[in-house]
Amino acid sequence: MSFMDDLLASMQPRGLLQVSQEGCWSFGERTEAVGTTAVMIRRPRLHVLSQYNFCVEMKDVWLEHILPQADPLPDDVTTWLIEWSKLQMSGWHGNFTPRSYFEGDSVGSLAIQQRIGDWSRPPFSPWENTPLDINTQWPELDGGGTIEHAAFLPYHCYSPINLQTQRLTCEMPMVYPQMQDLGLAVKNMQSTWFVGIVERYQESICLLHVKLGDTLPEYCDCTDPDKWNAFPGSENNVHDHDTTLDESQADLIDQLTSFDLELYEASWARFVSELHEVHQQYGVRVLCNETLEIP
Repeated sequence: MSFMDDLLASMQPRGLLQVSQEGCWSFGERTEAVGTTAVMIRRPRLHVLSQYNFCVEMKDVWLEHILPQADPLPDDVTTWLIEWSKLQMSGWHGNFTPRSYFEGDSVGSLAIQQRIGDWSRPPFSPWENTPLDINTQWPELDGGGTIEHAAFLPYHCYSPINLQTQRLTCEMPMVYPQMQDLGLAVKNMQSTWFVGIVERYQESICLLHVKLGDTLPEYCDCTDPDKWNAFPGSENNVHDHDTTLDESQADLIDQLTSFDLELYEASWARFVSELHEVHQQYGVRVLCNETLEIP
């Protein structure tokens, strides 16, 4: 959400529009109106932990009301990771695209109508009141981690199995193959106009300005603490969650995200290289710490 807001703020003054999806990278390729694509890549361990925290939040808000008979979300992240690891080892896969799952369900219909409303305006859609047809477009929308779109997934929330690799290679966001294509994911990442790193968010926004042809903002000088601390970036989706993982939890996530880790390393290498070019072009150092903790 923060990146969508900051991207929109950077693009609007230039007369550019955006469609922001938590869906498949291929959307940009097959949609004629989309001129280019930007993606954010995240450290796998923190990415998966964030997924679980989101699922817990949504459980309290929607899940228990929409799907009262659903398989309950485990109360602790370790159990959730163990169960997903079992699914991964069993070859879990399939098409989990929602259709009319909530038909006749007033609470579920309310959830869908709220999501359709969100998707009909910026930063999700290029302009206000973008018309969306719930009958024809609902199954095709990005969905991602929303409870409504994840109705058929285990625990009715995110699948943590190499989710970033899946999003960079899928045709439909809720279709999960038994074996993902890491090579294609890296290839698509490399061909993308902009690749940012969540753990280096401010540096990513600085790189975005360069990509857009803007003057490098003063807050991009990482050698000047006063300028650096003046960064006005959005904190739309900053949550106060414990990000501590014990060794067993970390090992489980590494097993679930082995492809995502390689994708992350390739994305980091590109990111560092491009910021070296920024340093050479502007004489301003944007990335003061080139060592990113992996995994």
